[in-house]
Amino acid sequence: MKKKPPFHNLRSIFKQYNTFTYSERKGIIVLSIIIVALLLTLYGLKFYEPPITINTGRLDSAVAQWNLLQADSIIDVKDSTKLSESNATQPTRSLFSFNPNNLADSLWAKLGLSEKQIASIKKYEDRGGRFRIRSDVKKLFVITPSFYDSIYPYLLLPDTLPAFHQTKFAADSIQSKKEKVIEPIEINLADVEEWQLLPAIGAGRAAAIVAYRSKLGGFTSVKQLLEINSIVDSVFEKISPYVLCNIKPIQKKNINTDDAYSLRHPYISSSLATIIVNYRKMHGDYKSTEQLRDLKIIKPTDFEKLAPYIVVGF
Repeated sequence: MKKKPPFHNLRSIFKQYNTFTYSERKGIIVLSIIIVALLLTLYGLKFYEPPITINTGRLDSAVAQWNLLQADSIIDVKDSTKLSESNATQPTRSLFSFNPNNLADSLWAKLGLSEKQIASIKKYEDRGGRFRIRSDVKKLFVITPSFYDSIYPYLLLPDTLPAFHQTKFAADSIQSKKEKVIEPIEINLADVEEWQLLPAIGAGRAAAIVAYRSKLGGFTSVKQLLEINSIVDSVFEKISPYVLCNIKPIQKKNINTDDAYSLRHPYISSSLATIIVNYRKMHGDYKSTEQLRDLKIIKPTDFEKLAPYIVVGF
């Protein structure tokens, strides 16, 4: 018996199910032609785009007219704003020849200075300050460069002193420094200018002292000045004979009503403020400030510093 080749049955089955009649083959050919024609048509349409013409003349004209109207309105607003501001802020002043030494307040005001600026000039004169030459006027911090330039031609003072007067002025200055008497100041009331009268205290240190006093709520001791970074031991030794702490208008924190933010203080950290408030919420109001010491949440030495600044009720 002759041996059949491999997959003989598979080839028979394939022929059986893949044999087309004449009509079916004809239909397949026609369908293929139609598909190819459609594909070619679609491919050709890609290269044909009818031109679109847009008349932008009217649009451009409308945009240009709108921009013009907007620009005109902005200019009108700016001009009216500048005019109103200039009318509101323009001070009434007049210039005249004058000697600045002991000049009346009304005449300083006529030159255009405010009451605060005039008060600063008078304080300078009360302390023995004098204007000898024109440039002495601009040494005051309340005199701006522009104001000095405007009054310079009207100052009845020389530009420089003769050699004899310069020598005498230097000798007078040395003598006045030797004879200068420094009056003690109250550290809870003195302003920045008064602090600058003390030795080794300039504008920076004076401002730092006043700012720290505000954060504290007032000084309870002159030694608290050493808590300021710029007040080192050598500076404190120079100023300690001239500072007093008799008046103590201390601003206090209420540990029963203030929140954690309001309790902020140089002696109360943010974490300590949170602990104080949370304990109050859990256990009720504090009976006395001594409870903070009993709770062991603050060192005894720190509590002694903080005690004058806290209360349990007003």
